[in-house]
Amino acid sequence: MRIQDVSASVTVGLLLALPVVFLARVSHRRRLRKYEAEVRRMERENRDMRLRLVLEEARRRAAWRAGLGSDRAERRAGYSPSVEDIDGVTPAEFEDVVRRLLERDGLRAQVIGGRGD
Repeated sequence: MRIQDVSASVTVGLLLALPVVFLARVSHRRRLRKYEAEVRRMERENRDMRLRLVLEEARRRAAWRAGLGSDRAERRAGYSPSVEDIDGVTPAEFEDVVRRLLERDGLRAQVIGGRGD
């Protein structure tokens, strides 16, 4: 086999391989752009969700403050047991006192009761 034949075969092989390499690079770039666009979309979605969480938390706090509807002195006048009253209660009654104090301050509370609660 002559060197010219080998050279021609290599040249033809390279000419046939170039479109394959070119198409692979184009396909890779396309996929890369698609993934980058998806990452940008997810980052925007994440930012929007964080903003919604902050706004929801602010809305909840405002609703909680509005639900109190009175200043501290007025709330204390509604239910404010003395230390002596608290000292004289049973453990079950103490849980009820704490529940009532929490509800007075605008929080939801529930007495579970039982051992180890």
